[in-house]
Amino acid sequence: MLDIECVFDENTDLSGLDLGHLRITNDGKEIINSIDLGNSGEMMIFLSLPLLLYGLESLLRGKSKEFEFIGVDSSKFIIEFKIDEKRYIKVFYQKEMVFCGEIKRVVSEFYFACKSTWDKYSRILPEDDMCRDDIELYLTRLYSVLKSS
Repeated sequence: MLDIECVFDENTDLSGLDLGHLRITNDGKEIINSIDLGNSGEMMIFLSLPLLLYGLESLLRGKSKEFEFIGVDSSKFIIEFKIDEKRYIKVFYQKEMVFCGEIKRVVSEFYFACKSTWDKYSRILPEDDMCRDDIELYLTRLYSVLKSS
């Protein structure tokens, strides 16, 4: 099962525009960690998550066969998603395949990891934070597509 951990500077009040790092694990084993990239791996996580969700939705709907997720305001953090001829998604980080599986299962795992992360941080972000609506919209949209596929 995928898990997404966000790492922020603990000395500030959290806002949707704060820079942070993403660490993604699969069954407890680290597969992606933007900290490895230093400062150039930092991104605006709460602006980035809707882009990730949108890209996954496009893959699941069959609108595209590839998606490159680039963290907002990061110069080097890139996760690539590629669908092969068997409808499996291969997930690449730093040009290395880190995760692979049937399309619906992979998208579902990323959805639930994003949802779990958002459930944790939505309690901390201010109610009027500008990122809140986009994340909730794209979580809802992707969940709807997952249910209907």
